[in-house]
Amino acid sequence: MGNRVRVLAQELDPRDMLEKAEGARSKRYLAIYPAANAMMKLTGMIPVEAGLLINQVLDDLADSLTTTGAAQGRTRTQLRTDECCSLLTGTRTTVPRVEITLVMSERTLFRGSREPAHLTGYGTVPADWARALIHGPDTSTGDPGAERWIRCLYTAPGSGELIGMDSTRRLFPAGLTRFIKIRDRYCRTPGCDARIQDIDHVFGWVLGGLTTAKNGRGCCKGCNLDKEIPDWSATAVPGERHAVEITTPTGMTYRSTAPPPPGAGM
Repeated sequence: MGNRVRVLAQELDPRDMLEKAEGARSKRYLAIYPAANAMMKLTGMIPVEAGLLINQVLDDLADSLTTTGAAQGRTRTQLRTDECCSLLTGTRTTVPRVEITLVMSERTLFRGSREPAHLTGYGTVPADWARALIHGPDTSTGDPGAERWIRCLYTAPGSGELIGMDSTRRLFPAGLTRFIKIRDRYCRTPGCDARIQDIDHVFGWVLGGLTTAKNGRGCCKGCNLDKEIPDWSATAVPGERHAVEITTPTGMTYRSTAPPPPGAGM
């Protein structure tokens, strides 16, 4: 409901939302304060696209260190903090290539529509702001020549559901993983809106489930582990948009439907 209200507000008065965003951007700041126990506190407000890139860089670096065994007993939070300090102080010279994902209808991109877009990892953003992010100078990096890539995702006629890809592998390949994250936005367990960390087979792969967009869903680490509890089950159900029915060990059944893409109607 909250997202629906934001969409309506941005459609009815896009200039107000854009002016607020521009005003907030002009007040961006970072500050460091002394803290107890020989520590410092870092705080601030930065543009959303810069924040998403920073978050993804730190996640990728932490994943790499954990996978290669270089974590040396550090927690994920400690790894992200250490890598952030290394980047800011210049002691790390290699940064993974990352991207941010902005989903919008072709009407918003090419025809000046007021239909809001969706910034993956953040939420609904005004149409004018989204177009400016694509076409305008990259103020977050100071590089007016920064590359921008547009990836087309097609929707099914009538339902507006995103059409995806299939795979014969057990693990979801990078392209299909990216697609499901864009489609689902947040963890698909009802009541959980955590960041997607795993792409899970709705019907388990060991039971014959396929590695497809229909049989895939985005979920957080905790919810991915919860589904292994005895008598916990999930089933993909037909509908206009991707939907999953989850039955808990208590016998309660809940349905999770993927959010509609921008321009498909809310």
